[in-house]
Amino acid sequence: MSQALYRKYRSKSFKEIVGQKNTVKALQTAIKTGAISHAYLFSGPRGVGKTSIARILAYEIIKTPYQDDNLPIDIIEIDAASNRGIDEIRDLREKVHIAPVSAPYKVYIIDEVHMLTTHAFNALLKTLEEPPKHVVFILATTESYKLPETILSRTQRYSFKLASMPEIVEHLEYISKQENVTIDSASLNIIAKHSGGSMRDALSALDHIRHVASEITEDNVRSALGVPPNELVESIYIALQQNNPSKVLKSLEQAEQSNASAVVIAKELQNYVTDLIKLNNFNLTLEQITTLLKGLIQVDTAQDPNNQLFLALLAAIDTSSVALPNKVHTSTNNPPKKEEKIVKEPAQKTTIKDKKIVKDTKINNLDTEPDNNQNNQQINSEVWQNTLNALRETHNTLYSVLRMAKFSAPIDGEIVLTFTFDFHQKRVDDSKNKRLIQDTLANIGYADIEIITQIDKKKSTNLKIPSRVDTDIEPKEFDKEVTSVQNIFGSVQVLE
Repeated sequence: MSQALYRKYRSKSFKEIVGQKNTVKALQTAIKTGAISHAYLFSGPRGVGKTSIARILAYEIIKTPYQDDNLPIDIIEIDAASNRGIDEIRDLREKVHIAPVSAPYKVYIIDEVHMLTTHAFNALLKTLEEPPKHVVFILATTESYKLPETILSRTQRYSFKLASMPEIVEHLEYISKQENVTIDSASLNIIAKHSGGSMRDALSALDHIRHVASEITEDNVRSALGVPPNELVESIYIALQQNNPSKVLKSLEQAEQSNASAVVIAKELQNYVTDLIKLNNFNLTLEQITTLLKGLIQVDTAQDPNNQLFLALLAAIDTSSVALPNKVHTSTNNPPKKEEKIVKEPAQKTTIKDKKIVKDTKINNLDTEPDNNQNNQQINSEVWQNTLNALRETHNTLYSVLRMAKFSAPIDGEIVLTFTFDFHQKRVDDSKNKRLIQDTLANIGYADIEIITQIDKKKSTNLKIPSRVDTDIEPKEFDKEVTSVQNIFGSVQVLE
């Protein structure tokens, strides 16, 4: 059985470590001067060499040549993920007092230490407070924020960073030559980017790809890793620049057809945008870039990555500068067309009028006190944009839906939001969401504002999208863009 590359080429000395120069230098100095701490904490992303350096340091401490397979008896490695209870730590506390067999120190390496239970941490703390002179602890974790402050304060901490692109490419080139793998530099760069700075992930990817063909090309790598071509990633970004949701969706579908997952597409687009930012050539507003990157970061951990990616792209579109499918346009120079009059005649106006009558009735019933809150409550587009910005900070999903509406304020104390899709209207009509909007308006000085929602009859077909369980219902004459949205979200219930 062949050995995995990441195990075969695991560093066996400080000289072989790729990256982590500052950490390696500090540890080498400590070894040379004999300034060995009783407890170390190595924290950082996965696959950056925490466990490898922990083992190298342990061998240096006990002054024993590095061995590949079996650890010496005075180096004890514990996986906290599977030995996380108080019983295991109690057993450790009893054994630490036993003197080392053949070395000056006994070294305990506890990997994924953040997985220990609260009781186990408390038990370990007592040992860290007063450790035997012959014991050294090396703790490793990817999530140091989960460790109690009492543990952190009793360790000498080292933060590990992700490897840089040049460092990964150089190391992959060296291993490719050692393994007689023919691969071009473009392919190595794709692997390095795909690894996200994790050397172990990069080696695992190379290990997988080296069996694909005798001569590995860029197409081989993209196909094996599910990485979309650069031109597809670029087409998504160009569609965002053009503020064209239809093109965004079409480009996204093409990228998915290239065997790329939503998570990989998000990562590639994030890398693409980051490169443009470095070149100061991103051609989007800072607000759009920030919104896009925030949304892309969430794709990896989302319950539904496909929907999260689509929403992240939609949220980054600047609706104020281009005609969206749900935007109602009016002209001040030309009289409205006949069909435009038809749009404004149905029940929407009746709804607004009814709301006005209700408010007038409330005022008349007060008899003695006028409703001062309704005075000078005319809201303009600037006030509404400030409201959206405030909602965006705490309720990004609601903000994304509200951006899809046309805003107007026909009379004091009211705003009218016109939607293309009824499920957007239904989302805003939810009592909790309406209250959020009203409270946000009140915070900026506009209290007791009535929120009226309506559907734009001209742009909408009043679709009733069937749920997933209605498999026998065939869609009617859907608009192309609406059909595309249905294919992404599946049904109305997905958005509720």
